[in-house]
Amino acid sequence: MAMAVARERGDLNMDYVIAGGLLHDVGKLLEYEKRGGKVEKSKSGDLVRHPVSGYGLTREANLPIEVSHIVISHSDEGEKVKRTPEAILIHHCDFIDFEIAKRRKTNETIRKRSETTIQGKRHSRT
Repeated sequence: MAMAVARERGDLNMDYVIAGGLLHDVGKLLEYEKRGGKVEKSKSGDLVRHPVSGYGLTREANLPIEVSHIVISHSDEGEKVKRTPEAILIHHCDFIDFEIAKRRKTNETIRKRSETTIQGKRHSRT
């Protein structure tokens, strides 16, 4: 999505858009861990959100500061800084994806709740 918008606009750095799109959630590798077959917040994740830890990872990897900026500013933390155009794009694409996924989950929950069992048969209230 971000690449399509960047391509259409023609005035964004495509390398930064691609790298930011791929790496904006890299900090989730530190924010979450698998425990007993479940994915849960790690101790690190309780203290540091993924945009901040992801920023640290990108700095350690000596990536361009513009890519690190996209990583740290793609979420709520970005409200505190002036986002670059590439960061604005990744921020909005990420939230579009998040909102669609949230809506699908909500719709699935509503559908499951609306199903009832009557005399051993499943019926939907639609």
